[in-house]
Amino acid sequence: MFLITRTKCRFCNLNRLFLLTSLIVSALAVQVNAQGVNGRLSIGMAGGLTVFNGDVTKNEFIPSITKPTEIRMAGGLQLTGVLNPYLSLRYSWVHGKLHGVKDPQQFNCRFNDHSFQLLLNVNAVLFEKPEEAWITVFGILGYGLVKFRSERLTYPGGNLIQAFGYDSNGKKNGSATQELSIPVGFSLRTRLDRFIKDYESFMASDRIEFMFDVMVHIINSDKMDALAGTSGNDKFLFMSLGVSYYFF
Repeated sequence: MFLITRTKCRFCNLNRLFLLTSLIVSALAVQVNAQGVNGRLSIGMAGGLTVFNGDVTKNEFIPSITKPTEIRMAGGLQLTGVLNPYLSLRYSWVHGKLHGVKDPQQFNCRFNDHSFQLLLNVNAVLFEKPEEAWITVFGILGYGLVKFRSERLTYPGGNLIQAFGYDSNGKKNGSATQELSIPVGFSLRTRLDRFIKDYESFMASDRIEFMFDVMVHIINSDKMDALAGTSGNDKFLFMSLGVSYYFF
């Protein structure tokens, strides 16, 4: 009973810490925008592939593409505010699956990752006229929470060995595991008007941006593969293509 209460308190503290950080970052963003800096706002969506790195996988970030493949899919939404020519603040939600195989076992995981991320415009740091570049490079560092349910099964056979958030029949059971998440990566971006000369007559294409993101999510847990082993913190790679639209 004491252990259960202690675990619940830990989750409450994580939620409070994440909420407090989010409020502080949001307040700073509002203050910066109020001071007349760039302040552009965009909404975007992205989808791509996930690769797991932990105990139950053949290689580190190099997935097996033969059957059974370890590659899974994920997607999500983003809300980005430009604080100044160098920094942007992004809220990111990613929902997806993870899978790994290491004979004689395999695992499946479903997750929801929510994070706030700071984006550093590398072009603005390195070049005098970054707006003239066709490709803009951003470095990304974030902080957030991930919720997941995972199950470890025999391979082959698919008999349950251990699970977090599922019962013996593979149905949801209890609350999802919740842990801190640190996303780190980079983004390559270009605007639609780079490819359309008469962009003013084509859906305001100077406001449409395409992006290719590569993000590694470092999780404060060793349970995403339902095995607390020797690999330390679990991680997963999310490679995505997306599009965003700037409102102003």
